[in-house]
Amino acid sequence: MDFAQCNDKHQDIEDFFINPGTTVNMEAGTSIKLQSGFKLCNGANFKASVDGSNPMLKSSSVEQIESPIIVGSKYASDNEKYTTNVDAYKNVSWILLGNNTSYGTHGNEFCLPNGLKNGQYTLICAGEKNGKKAASSKIIVV
Repeated sequence: MDFAQCNDKHQDIEDFFINPGTTVNMEAGTSIKLQSGFKLCNGANFKASVDGSNPMLKSSSVEQIESPIIVGSKYASDNEKYTTNVDAYKNVSWILLGNNTSYGTHGNEFCLPNGLKNGQYTLICAGEKNGKKAASSKIIVV
């Protein structure tokens, strides 16, 4: 389905294609859910934003969920430790991405693995609070 033909808030049937040379901007007050069948073709532009403070988009079901805060240095070396506001979060997981590296672990603390190549990495922390999942990220330079 070509987006140019769709003006509805929900597209529940068929695959959803964004063709090359097409720009799609999606705005929502609560969430944007992409499901199987969403296809972004090479050369297409897709931008999505959720703004619960916009009165034109806001619905009564908007809920603010506090994201975990990653505590630790932006500039890191081997064995650098990172924590979060662990007293508020359960099932904390960590993912480190960058420089052909993907490393994950669980727990209240994250320790950078030894021998990382110099460069920029993204550290992602995810957890649960009051049954809701939230995540945040921090850019780290090794």
